[in-house]
Amino acid sequence: MKIQDILLPFLAVLFLLLVLHLVQLLLLRSANRKVIQIFRDHQATSKNNARSAEALGLLRQQTIVQRMTQTKDYKPHATEFLTRVGAIKVTENDKMYLDEDTLMSLIQKKKEDKNLFRSWKFLFPNE
Repeated sequence: MKIQDILLPFLAVLFLLLVLHLVQLLLLRSANRKVIQIFRDHQATSKNNARSAEALGLLRQQTIVQRMTQTKDYKPHATEFLTRVGAIKVTENDKMYLDEDTLMSLIQKKKEDKNLFRSWKFLFPNE
């Protein structure tokens, strides 16, 4: 058995995994934009105007048929990501709001970062 017979399928699988990862990053970035816009549309940008996830429409339950026929909804993942990095704050009564100052500082930090291969860099929309 030649080395090419083993190496070619291995490289093909590796390439497909890389493409899959990049597609997921792009879908998550798109969901980040949508989540940010949802918070802005509902004026949930301060602690006084915080809204629940249900009121914002971020917790949409999909049936099994919808999961099989539609693309995955990345908004819950985007909400979790934005909460983890501090752009979305959660109040003591589980209401959420978009912290515009933190979001702008994260976007500015992304612009200043020269390392193009950091995955999180692709997740924030350019403003």
